[in-house]
Amino acid sequence: MSVPRGFLSSLEYVKIERPLKGEAMEMKLVSYLLENSTILKKLTLCLDDSIKKEESVILKELNTIPRLSSACQVVIL
Repeated sequence: MSVPRGFLSSLEYVKIERPLKGEAMEMKLVSYLLENSTILKKLTLCLDDSIKKEESVILKELNTIPRLSSACQVVIL
């Protein structure tokens, strides 16, 4: 994945408004942001209504992703 120079070192807040379904490409993007953003403070994600009942599975998966920023919190809407 190619991003502009300095992008990940200045990213503090990200909100992905498109409802996530837990698909591989979505999780890859979330993983990339968490693993490579040095000062990320908050990552807000919306879950697709069809997987709300599986929210705990996605939360467990998100919690296993290493975070470069120790201050980052993940919020699920």
